[in-house]
Amino acid sequence: MAADTGKVLWRTPAGTGDMAAVPDSTQGAATAVPDGVVTFYGAQGDQYALLDARTGDVRWRQPKPDLPDCLLRSAAGRAYLVRATAQKEGRTGRTTVRRIDPATGKARWTVEGEDRAPAHPARRAWCSRTPSTRNAH
Repeated sequence: MAADTGKVLWRTPAGTGDMAAVPDSTQGAATAVPDGVVTFYGAQGDQYALLDARTGDVRWRQPKPDLPDCLLRSAAGRAYLVRATAQKEGRTGRTTVRRIDPATGKARWTVEGEDRAPAHPARRAWCSRTPSTRNAH
């Protein structure tokens, strides 16, 4: 959509199957970045893809990681895959954050941690207390 006029510039179907996700940023199924929109993609919502900001064309797509309840988020113009598990009786929650490489869609790095904060959804998603980094570069 053109920021100055509100005119729709392009439309790209993100999926058609029963499990396809609606590309909705409020539900964590899409997020805007400078290069375009990162969204869950594919007939079964089993991929994520970057849709070009100018054309809507798919620039890359990657398999969705095996992380239940995975969300797409962005901060400072960068896209992330985020998964936070709820705290249960006697168990701490876990948070996994993967930074998406804007050129390829692959994970640039992954941080995992235990969530010892109260179980408020916003805190679960961003307040890991004991992070450990894997595949950092």
